[in-house]
Amino acid sequence: MDFCQHFQFRGHIDPVTPLTAAYFHGQVEQPVRGLMSLMQQKDLPVLIAVNERGIYVIDQIECTLLLGLKYDELSWDYAKPSNVNDPECLPCIFLQFGAVENGIAATKLMQIFTRQAAMVDALITHFIEQAKRRKESGGVAGGAAGEVPEVPIVGVVGVGGGENPYEAEPNPIQNNGVGVLSNKLSRLTLATFDDEGRCIGQTGSLAISY
Repeated sequence: MDFCQHFQFRGHIDPVTPLTAAYFHGQVEQPVRGLMSLMQQKDLPVLIAVNERGIYVIDQIECTLLLGLKYDELSWDYAKPSNVNDPECLPCIFLQFGAVENGIAATKLMQIFTRQAAMVDALITHFIEQAKRRKESGGVAGGAAGEVPEVPIVGVVGVGGGENPYEAEPNPIQNNGVGVLSNKLSRLTLATFDDEGRCIGQTGSLAISY
């Protein structure tokens, strides 16, 4: 885990704003199509940035933000490796979030492999609990107009934030209304669910599970 204060990367809505966060090393599957799907592909190395505002997935090679979510826009789950004796079988973090495809609301599921998954899970839990305590103590007003609704949990056991204690901050995370950089989703291996929880698309190892 690395603590960085002025990590600059391309693709952020506000690229000149330094982001203080804990950074974890991980990897994600790259989407492949056609004949390339018959060949073994290397995973894409990523940085997982976690701070009190949300979680970010950054292409470590190109220093490009692939996904940025506030805690009230996601559900997550921590999964241990299926074979603890296999060094190539890594624990992972599942991220579930809302997106819009062709004008239709959908739910996306992303899998991030990292040996530091337990630490990522613990830090997310810490920041969400911290936000809840802050709200309960009357430090931040909740339920503001225009607040993004909680993403329903579909297809994975997770914990939704459901609260947004950061409306009053001077430089809030900006998004397209569903909390995701949708122009980068084509670079990610995802499972897609409709509003009734049916899996309507999956790629990579996620295709095995649904």
